[in-house]
This record gives sequence, structure tokens and C-alpha cells, in this order.
Amino acid sequence: MLVKLKEFKWAIEDLHASIQTGKYPSENLHKLYQRLATAHEHLQEYQQAIEMYRKQFDSMRTSSLLKSQKLQMKS
Repeated sequence: MLVKLKEFKWAIEDLHASIQTGKYPSENLHKLYQRLATAHEHLQEYQQAIEMYRKQFDSMRTSSLLKSQKLQMKS
């Protein structure tokens, strides 16, 4: 929600907190990493954005997405 409101610094803090609690379902972690990457991009923090995109793709291994959905996200 904070990303949509363009509150990128708050969004980054909130998303990191969500990941660190360990309570977010692992099959959906890729969504948090995608939002983190987007927030970093908007702040022109490109190295952090790249790192978050890498984590997104790594976390997709445990996601509940279908193979076709995973392939679509990679392109």
C-alpha cells in the first residue's frame, strides 16, 4: 500500500519488517521482494533494486505460482 502511495522509504522499512518477522508465507515472499525492488527503483537506488529482484527470483522457487506464471514474470 505504501508503494502505491509513493511513500517509498516507509514502504522499504515496512517490507523489510514483514520479511524479518518470518511470519509472511514463504510461497508469497516473491511479492514482497518485487515491491522492495520497485520502491528502490523509485528512489533511484538501483543496486538495491537489482538485489531485491534477484531475491524475488530466488524466492519464486518456493512460490505457489504455476510454471507458466513464473516464466511470465521473468520476461
